[in-house]
Amino acid sequence: KENLPSSTEKTEMYLTILLKQKDTIISSKNILFIPFKDLNTINPELAYKASLDTISNQICINISSKNFAKGVYLSSASNKNFSDNYFDLIPGEEKIIYLPIEENQRPEQIINSIRLRSLWDNF
Repeated sequence: KENLPSSTEKTEMYLTILLKQKDTIISSKNILFIPFKDLNTINPELAYKASLDTISNQICINISSKNFAKGVYLSSASNKNFSDNYFDLIPGEEKIIYLPIEENQRPEQIINSIRLRSLWDNF
């Protein structure tokens, strides 16, 4: 307990726990010491690049964040589900998400409809 942050530090800190097997991350968890709404957060500055993988007929979305991003979620005009959604990103981390393309959809239309948000956008 003596290593936990003080009440002042808790507004600006989080703890990331990684479970690795060799160099592969198997699981991760971000722990907040106080409710998200009470954190001194700054714009995570989310960014993404989307491209079509013609071999698997999926859209590949590379997402990154300059600052801690809580509850990142994606939306689009597609009826298909993203391979992952509603996750945290730590600064400098890149996450790759896939979105299958339906036969009757134009990939560029889906790519242009992708929206990226986080909990920061709601406060």
